[in-house]
Amino acid sequence: MSRAGTLDVLTAESESEPVYVADIRGTQQRRLLDQAPLPVLPVDDRALGQRVHEHLEAQSRFVTRPTSEAELDIRVDKLPIGDAPRVPLYALAGPWLETLIIALMEFDDERSSRARVPAAGRVRHRLRSCGVVVARAAVTHIAGHALDTSDDDRSLLHDDPDEPLLVVVCAQQRSDWHLLETAATALSTLIGAPYLSTAVQLAFIALNRLGRSAADVTEPDIASVLAIPQQRLEAVLADRASIRSGSARLVPLLACVELALAEELQRGQETLHDRGELHDWLVTRLDLDRADQLLGLLDENDWQRKLSALGVPLAEANRAWQALGLPTVDNAETHQRQFQTWLQQNRARLADRVRDAYVVTHKAGRSLTEYVRLRSLPGLEPDPQWGHEYWDLPVDVLDAHAEEWTVTHLPPTSARQHHPRPVAEIHEECVDMIHARLRSLRARVDAWRSRQGREGPSLPSATEIASAMDAEGLLDFEPIGSRVLIAWLEAHGHWPEGMPATDRAAALGTQPTPLPPSPPPGSSPLSTSPGPSLVLNGRAFPIGPDHLRDLARQVAAGLTPDQLAVSPQPGTPSAPALPRQRTTYAPAGRGGGYRVSPRDIQKDRAVGLAGEVAVAAWLERQYGVPREESWKSGLRPYVFADGTGDDSLGYDFLIHDGDRTLLYEVKASTGDRGEFELGESEVERASHLRPDETYTIVYVSHVLDSNHRRITPLPSPFSAPGLAGYRLVGTAMRLRFELPPAEPEPYL
Repeated sequence: MSRAGTLDVLTAESESEPVYVADIRGTQQRRLLDQAPLPVLPVDDRALGQRVHEHLEAQSRFVTRPTSEAELDIRVDKLPIGDAPRVPLYALAGPWLETLIIALMEFDDERSSRARVPAAGRVRHRLRSCGVVVARAAVTHIAGHALDTSDDDRSLLHDDPDEPLLVVVCAQQRSDWHLLETAATALSTLIGAPYLSTAVQLAFIALNRLGRSAADVTEPDIASVLAIPQQRLEAVLADRASIRSGSARLVPLLACVELALAEELQRGQETLHDRGELHDWLVTRLDLDRADQLLGLLDENDWQRKLSALGVPLAEANRAWQALGLPTVDNAETHQRQFQTWLQQNRARLADRVRDAYVVTHKAGRSLTEYVRLRSLPGLEPDPQWGHEYWDLPVDVLDAHAEEWTVTHLPPTSARQHHPRPVAEIHEECVDMIHARLRSLRARVDAWRSRQGREGPSLPSATEIASAMDAEGLLDFEPIGSRVLIAWLEAHGHWPEGMPATDRAAALGTQPTPLPPSPPPGSSPLSTSPGPSLVLNGRAFPIGPDHLRDLARQVAAGLTPDQLAVSPQPGTPSAPALPRQRTTYAPAGRGGGYRVSPRDIQKDRAVGLAGEVAVAAWLERQYGVPREESWKSGLRPYVFADGTGDDSLGYDFLIHDGDRTLLYEVKASTGDRGEFELGESEVERASHLRPDETYTIVYVSHVLDSNHRRITPLPSPFSAPGLAGYRLVGTAMRLRFELPPAEPEPYL
């Protein structure tokens, strides 16, 4: 036998003291007895231990006692266990715990070899009658011996026949999931299946990683963590009377109309064995029409339709379910999408509101740092409580929420204060001015430096300057002129040292530099500069960084009503009947591969921008979402100069449309070859969509010819119908490997 973990020998002539032998019900006591100076027969197999106990007892040479009879006493936080505050087990975990435990027993790999498997009915009774005591410290006495306290979190079972208690000892405040993981050992002892302790704990850990609260676990969650098909889980649960009769599904429905009746049914749901018995039970307590309505809704899976039929608001239903310890409905994920849809349509109005609150600050010449921070509306998020109160967010609730945000975050404004024009208009005018004046300023700077015999860097591009000024909040309050622009350039070290802060040639001592005349509105300027250009509508158009905004404006002006009226619904493309001829780079007769045309980055950028400008206007016409809201790519700064835009997202445009999220990737071509490439980020994003997301490729052919331009939405090759209508071009591979370690150089 062993004492406190040390092996010893006990003879028949030794002092008579009971030897504890492990039995099936005494798992917990066996673990505690191993810590006490009491003789324990070191047999781990509890079924074998029970047979050994019966054999020794029959010989009458030793006094033996099953470990389950060792008296256990627990004091928690210096209180007797009977006086400790407690909560029902289902208040901590929810009714899903019953499903998990029964499924773990059913799918136990060693079930057939177990000496005893507890019945499902007894497991349900034990779980429902069990309470939980959470304590910071506990002192345990086993067979009259006090055990050393441990700082480790642990759990014990106080096995009262009528009201068993799980004692969970945690030295610090812990989450519900940590409490459940700690309680796994005592919980498995409670149901008579101590061998499931590790499996229960691992299941709790896996459920926690799903991001659910301990009250909101679903049957699909359980099937997922147990790695079993949901149909198999449902087949096991179908053996329960509450599943056969439908009483388990009726409880939450009934709670919405008669809470007391739902509580009564919850207690007796396993006593009703079929739908007929459930009907008889219900019609004795409700009128026939109401009973038939409730039973008719049992097979409806949409809770919104169920509650709508009953005329019960979501908030009222959630309160009833919470009272019964049932899972509640949290519509937060849908609300997030609806909130983003509302924000897309209202951001411009809110931007004006924030700007108006800082007009006085701007006029006084004070820092706009706080204005720039609040311009992005930090903290304006959906209220978490909405998820339990509404199916769809009412507009008046959203408007009131935004008003509360402005009152909380913005400084007060005077009722007599003059409100400037909308931010979007002023910002557009300021950016136009920067682009219009920068070319003449650059010429003045070059002429002055030449006269002074100096050299230095050229002025930044118009896009860079506009983005930097926007980041300081300087383009939102009033139109700016040359004086403000030159002052900013001087303050930021871009204006040559010693050069007068003016653009007047006389003051600079230079001759006026003639600039090419501005083209009439809507026309394309002829390219007179030696820089790169493209043919737009039959005329050469410069595409340097300072000209891209003009390019975007010309493309937008040339869009026709027919082009903007194209349906956003992608159609299935037609694959070419024969593959196109490829160009080889190897001499004839030697085989070879494909010749990759050298890329012209500036032309690619200009063509891509033209395509995105066309799609931006098309999407705004189709969905009514402002371009500045939906455009997300790295090319948008050439139009909006706001410093935002990211080409690593894997899409160019994002639109929140109610419960849907629409992603658009633009592919533009100067011809109609009908071929495009998907980059690494695009493949990654298109192949990993949430259920609410749709990924569409928009191909813009003849993008620089307003008469032949076409906008063609295409399906993602990673969504149904997949590659139907496409032909794969090329078989490029990207591989990674590790070099073997270098050979050491010989010693000389």
